[in-house]
Order: sequence, then C-alpha cells, then structure tokens
Amino acid sequence: MSISSTRVLLERLKMEIQKYPNTLIEFFPDRIKRFSDNNLSTLWRGCNERYVSICKVKAKKFGFKVSDKELDILKKNLITKFNNKAGILIKIIEDYRSDKISMNTFISKLRYEIVRISSDFPITWKELSLLLTGKDSIEFLLTHQLNPNSQRFDKDFKFSRERLKYFRDSLRDIFGGDSRILVQLINKYEELNPDLKDYSHQRYTIKNPDLFSSINTVESAYWFGFLCADGHINKYNNIRFELSIKDKDMVFKFAKFVGLEKTRIKFINRLNAFFSNKLWIKSVQVIFTCKPMAEDLRKNGYFNSRNFESLPYFVLNSINIAKLKSKKEFSYWINEKDATIALSWLLGFYDGDGNHGGGQKAVLYSSNKDLLNQIKLKFDIPNKIGLLKGQSMYRVNIGSKLFKAMMISYKKSLERKRQQ
Repeated sequence: MSISSTRVLLERLKMEIQKYPNTLIEFFPDRIKRFSDNNLSTLWRGCNERYVSICKVKAKKFGFKVSDKELDILKKNLITKFNNKAGILIKIIEDYRSDKISMNTFISKLRYEIVRISSDFPITWKELSLLLTGKDSIEFLLTHQLNPNSQRFDKDFKFSRERLKYFRDSLRDIFGGDSRILVQLINKYEELNPDLKDYSHQRYTIKNPDLFSSINTVESAYWFGFLCADGHINKYNNIRFELSIKDKDMVFKFAKFVGLEKTRIKFINRLNAFFSNKLWIKSVQVIFTCKPMAEDLRKNGYFNSRNFESLPYFVLNSINIAKLKSKKEFSYWINEKDATIALSWLLGFYDGDGNHGGGQKAVLYSSNKDLLNQIKLKFDIPNKIGLLKGQSMYRVNIGSKLFKAMMISYKKSLERKRQQ
C-alpha cells in the first residue's frame, strides 16, 4: 500500500523506529520484560526454555555455576546472532566466568543488553504514540478512525500539517541524526496528500478571538507577556500555551480568558531537552487555531527569545507616557497609573521566564541578552545582566521597587512567584 495512507505511514514509522533499540530502551526501560529468562534459555539452549530459571535456582540454593562449556555455547550463539554487536555480551560472559558478577547480575545484564542491541522487539502502538505525541492519542486513533470495525471509521482520515510538524519535531528531539529516514517518511506522506488541512479543525473554536486586538487592559497585557515567554505561534496561526504540571491552574485561567472549553486542555508527557539524561516531564497545554488572534498578537509585537527585535509598542508607549507624567508630578514613573500596562506585561513575562527568590527578590532569565538589555534600559533596572555559569542563559535581578509595582499591577498572576 502507498504511504499516502495514514495507517501505512504509522506502520512504516513503527517498523523504522524498531531499528533503534538502544534509544527505545532508554525511554522505555520496561521493554526488557519482552525478553524473559525463557527467551534467553531458547537462544542459549534451543528448546530447553527452563534452563536459565533452573540455573538461577541452583545458584541460589547450592552455589551452582554455569560451566565453561555452556558459556562457550552461549558465546557462540550470541556472536552468530549479533555479529559485531556482541562485544558487550561477551564481556558480560567473561565477567561471570571470572567471578566478577553473580548469576542474577549475569542474567539481568544479558537480558538488558540483548534488548538494547536487538531489533527483534517491535515497538507497541502505545510507545509510538508517546514518541510522536507524548500521550496515547495514536492508540485512540487506531481504535476508532483507523479501525474498519469501528462506527467512527474514516477511511480518508489524514493528519494535518500542524500535527505532522509536531511529529517531526518530536522525532528529531528523541532520535537526533537517526530521525532522518523517519522525517522523510512523514515528508513523503505530506507530499502525496497535497490537500491536507493546515491544522486539525481548520477553524477557531474560542469565544474571545479579539482579546488582543488592542492591548488596553492589565489582563490582556499580562497574558501577552506570558505568551511572549511561554507561548508559541506558528505560520498556520496555531497558538500553543504550555506549562509544567505544577502551574496547571494558569493554563486553565488562560483557557478561560480566551474562551476555550476545558476539554481542550491536555495533560501530556514531554521530553525535557535541558537534561542530558532525557527525562520525561508532565506538562499541561492548550493548542488552538485562531487566525484573528494570531494576527493581533503579531501586530502588537509578539515575540519569543529567538525572533526578538524590540519590546512591544504598547509596552514602550505605556512607559513613555508614565515617564512624561512623572516628570510633571515629581513622582517615580512606575507609580503612575499609565505604567500599569507595561508593568502587567512584564509581570506576565516574569511568570513565564522568571524566578522568585523570596521576599521581593526576583530574577528574569532569557537566552537572548538583547531582550534583557532592553528590559533593563526601559524599566530602569540598575542591576547588571549576568551569564549563568555553564549555560547559554542570561539573568538580571528585577529590584524590589519594580517587583512590588509589578505585583500591584495585576493581582491574579502566578501565585508561587508572588511575595508570600
């Protein structure tokens, strides 16, 4: 069948990913259960499925040790099956032969390494789903839209371009350079289906699409700032807002603000790219498509750390008006009412990319030094911008006066980053 079929695409991805067992067991350690002691016995002694279990029992009760003759048989079989990949398995055998490891450790290490180097163990649909989406949505899809026996079967079901991009990004994060063929399969599917929707629903489903048409309230300024820190807008006008599970309440608040149904809020597992050991973290996200809102966000100066050029115009305007008034009234500009829009925006950005150090101590972070430098200059922050040791990340202390003014500007901000 042609890879233009959604089912065929998933089958091909599944078969190709199976070729990277080392990566798979790193993310799914339970895969070792698919190669039992009985399986090892069969590989070692042919039809004697209980051989390994019997050896383990005898070793525990009587101090039994496998003979050199039997170890040589295992060694020969492993070399025959795995060729040049058998090196680490041979070392495990020799470690056991020289009494460096116990029987149980010997068997456990063999099983783990065989699963780590063998492409014989198919990945499950659940594993594929986690790798592609961070949740079990593919499993659900196979049960319904892609299942001919289901009432919801849709023989013409296709993924949207938005979802395919998500798949590609996820596979690149997980497999790195090994993702090339996987990405090519997805690209071919997209090429053979020129009529794909840009996004899943091809219409916006929020009740308040014009919230950011004019940033003239502290609430809209606050969420605009939060989106600049933790939001994402792609060329298809898909808006994504995602936070760690510990801040799930803010995702619910944002959904309520834009008028998105609670059922659209998703709990997912995501690979944390900041850790070398590739930990899965739990997060909460909303994704929706709204062309008017996306265009308004861009028009009003939406940015992220990568595409930053300047602070939003409405922020600069709020600061300039407040500073002009403060000169006439001989007061500090952040205390002026006209400063609240700028302060609310900064508070939203701080809730996304800042840290509360206790009391009125707070820090802003960014990988873009120019961004922090503009915030420092425009908000009159006297503290120097520093570079975090060992990281390509910059920081600047906000200062107690500005921190206090920020907190006053909008009182429904992220609770754990407010002064307790």
